[in-house]
Amino acid sequence: QHLELSPDVTWRAEVGHDDGRRPDLEGYLDGRPVAAIEGKLGASFGIGQLEAYVNDLHARGGGVLLALVPSYRAVDARAVACASFGVTGNPPWRVAEAPDVTALVISWESVLEALARALHLDEAERAHLFDLARTANTTAAKARTRRRPAQQHIRPAVQHILDAMVTAPVHKGAINDAGIP
Repeated sequence: QHLELSPDVTWRAEVGHDDGRRPDLEGYLDGRPVAAIEGKLGASFGIGQLEAYVNDLHARGGGVLLALVPSYRAVDARAVACASFGVTGNPPWRVAEAPDVTALVISWESVLEALARALHLDEAERAHLFDLARTANTTAAKARTRRRPAQQHIRPAVQHILDAMVTAPVHKGAINDAGIP
């Protein structure tokens, strides 16, 4: 899988569109979008999400749609893309209804490997790059899965006693008089 974009492409993150689309990254060349990148870690693609990106790129003169997923989800994501675009085989795909658009589904790990090769990283640097990605992924996953503390339930009888204490008089020294230090 080899794809080249002009070095003159400028990138914008999470640009919102009138139709609700918001790709993670969009690449622009001469003011026109030429690339859309959508990254998924745990979430699935929304209904019609990939098609909307392809249709937008096609309407604006073509380009590349890149969907990034964890390696363990790559097979399923490719199946979704094939069904969405009416294509078969391995990426990159030319979308029949938008022949000026190329679509790919690749794993984050493949991108990191390509980056490590392009930067000529040695083994220690490569390991550090992957550690950074794992840390970022773990931090993001923890943020997504934070739960609210479980609500504590108080038995009705105890709640009744507590409610009654609101109006109960407090006497200084009452605890000490009962022999409690």
